[in-house]
Amino acid sequence: MESKKLLILASIRQPLADHSNKVKKRVVQVISAMAHHGYLELEGGDLLVKFIIQHCALPDTYYRPGQRPSDPEEVTNEALRSMCDNTLDLFTTTVGRLTD
Repeated sequence: MESKKLLILASIRQPLADHSNKVKKRVVQVISAMAHHGYLELEGGDLLVKFIIQHCALPDTYYRPGQRPSDPEEVTNEALRSMCDNTLDLFTTTVGRLTD
């Protein structure tokens, strides 16, 4: 089972590099689920934690005056940053092994 976990962990590296906030939102959801199954303690799991931490510092989304997002389901930097903040808080309060 351990080798399968490492394969799964390796397969998430490609979506980590995607520039779309929609994709990043889903990646954060997957990382959160993986955390509760011990994936973050495996080799390479630190990249997932770094991804969350880096996105806790996203700048605000800039719109020119009068400009609105063309996609009603757009994930703004503010929304993604908030999600990452909440996920990091969840990790520190519910994923006990991360504090060891």
